[in-house]
Amino acid sequence: MLSSGCMSEIRDYTSARLGATEKLFLIIISIEPISAYKISRHLKNGFFFYSDGMLSTGIKSMSYKNVHKRVKRLNSLGLIEKLEGTFERNAKVYKLTTRGLLERLIDFNPLIPDILKLYKTDPIIETLVYQYFESETIEKFEAFALSKLRLYLRKCCEAILSTIEVYRYETKFMERSEISNSELKFKHDNLLPGYIDGTIRFEARNFVFDIVNLSKDEDPYQSDNENRNTFPRQALLRDKRFIRSLQEIKKDFENGCKNYL
Repeated sequence: MLSSGCMSEIRDYTSARLGATEKLFLIIISIEPISAYKISRHLKNGFFFYSDGMLSTGIKSMSYKNVHKRVKRLNSLGLIEKLEGTFERNAKVYKLTTRGLLERLIDFNPLIPDILKLYKTDPIIETLVYQYFESETIEKFEAFALSKLRLYLRKCCEAILSTIEVYRYETKFMERSEISNSELKFKHDNLLPGYIDGTIRFEARNFVFDIVNLSKDEDPYQSDNENRNTFPRQALLRDKRFIRSLQEIKKDFENGCKNYL
């Protein structure tokens, strides 16, 4: 089911059309909450260091004034927001908003550090991930599985935006056609959540099917540690949400096969 928080953020979504530097700053902020001052310090050596590694920025120097200007624009676009609290030197520390997270997921590089822990409770992550997988399962995902999960998230977000564009086209068509039936307009105004929910369910089922398909050549008697290039089978077997999705796929597939076999 589509969460209300997710719906409110994506209904009016339009691309922010960010420049390369603004995209870089969005990446940095997605890794950890950070201030403009700290970003400017990291840019002095061309690398951004964080707890799990480093990110090449491609920028060896940028004044605090120019960094602050771009951070301020990201904030004005609703892509980042200030964290509440008191920080060193009274710094303004920022993190991604739901809309900013959507922007990041669409432009996601699979080599970028994992953001699921930091944004675990965000409406988009709850809707796209934790509707279909339990958190204990995702915690078992290693590099290969995480790269596939990130690809799913990107495809899902792209499909959602495509669905929104179709809905907007239908809305404009109704306006140009001067359709005066108020009941029909009311029904159409309430169709978008169902459209998006169907889109997410379709992409999620495809991802679940891919997991099973990629695991078909595994030796079921080997441990998960010996199958590091796939998915954590034992965790998935215990995951009620994953199993429920898999059972739904199996049932639909078997019903569809009856028409042909």
